[in-house]
Amino acid sequence: MTVYVHSWPSLRDAQLSQRETDQPTDVSPDDTDEEDYLYRDELLATFLSVAVSKIQSIPPERAAALVLRQFEGDSFDALERRLRRNHSFREALDYEPEDVPDGTSLWRAFDDLHPDELRDCLQSMYGDLLADHDHAGEFVVIDSTHIAAWANT
Repeated sequence: MTVYVHSWPSLRDAQLSQRETDQPTDVSPDDTDEEDYLYRDELLATFLSVAVSKIQSIPPERAAALVLRQFEGDSFDALERRLRRNHSFREALDYEPEDVPDGTSLWRAFDDLHPDELRDCLQSMYGDLLADHDHAGEFVVIDSTHIAAWANT
């Protein structure tokens, strides 16, 4: 199991303390040589494949770029720079270097994205990911508390 936490020690400690439980869990990983990771560019490509049919309010590539923004905690201008510099993200989002949208266009896409379309897309994507990864009866946890939202207090 991989847990992604904030790089600042104070925020990391706060994140981990919120996830503590009263009952300890017995987690004993299987001894396998196979590593089962899902990299960000694979996640974006999966999101994009689902978004093509689920998101109509903005181009699906921009919706996938906004998902990347949430993972990285980037501003819209920083997201533009990240897409221009990282070829694996551009490839996952099916962008040519000259096609990467500017920060203002990404901000407008964020403003135009319909929440119900995004919710439907994420639910479909999780179903696809679970179907592709054999979890052999073990628990699969999808935790989005690291995604910034206005509702978080």
